[in-house]
Amino acid sequence: MKRFPRQFLALLLTVGLVAMPLVALAALTNKTVSISSGTRNGTAPASIMSDWVNICTDIDTADNSGSTVVNPSTITRAEQGKLSMLGSGTSVQWRIRYTTGTTITAGTIQPFGFDANSVPDKLFDDASTPSNALAFVSDANNDVQDGTYSYTASQETDANGATRVMGAIKVAATGTGAATAVLQVRVK
Repeated sequence: MKRFPRQFLALLLTVGLVAMPLVALAALTNKTVSISSGTRNGTAPASIMSDWVNICTDIDTADNSGSTVVNPSTITRAEQGKLSMLGSGTSVQWRIRYTTGTTITAGTIQPFGFDANSVPDKLFDDASTPSNALAFVSDANNDVQDGTYSYTASQETDANGATRVMGAIKVAATGTGAATAVLQVRVK
């Protein structure tokens, strides 16, 4: 087995202890740092997964009478919330929570993100669906259950640098569980 000289190992340790914090600092501040062989832009995708939270507690009411939502900033009803991204996560997952034994037969949301100036932007799924519409229906054979509630399969959108997100209700939820169902979201 070949051994490395102690000086080489000491150099690796020193470079690691100096360079890694610089790269980490650059990733957090998005500043340009200088590393021995030239200047590099520091960036590192990072994600902190959050718990599921209720973001809209009235999904059986459409936010724009069933039409495409084009100005989510005008949605001000108390049941419609926005989730603060708190600078964490690069994507957002969406699902519907409904009472086990009931059904959700239709329901479509339009996910939006907002920048620090409250300017809205459409959030798209991994297929880059131009309409940014996510449809949800219950599936009694496959939806996860916890004994009280069932949860539709989650769908994911890119956060696109948003500071806050919301899911506008494009098509009101229908089915026997629609009145008590909620839209849930988490940061990933």
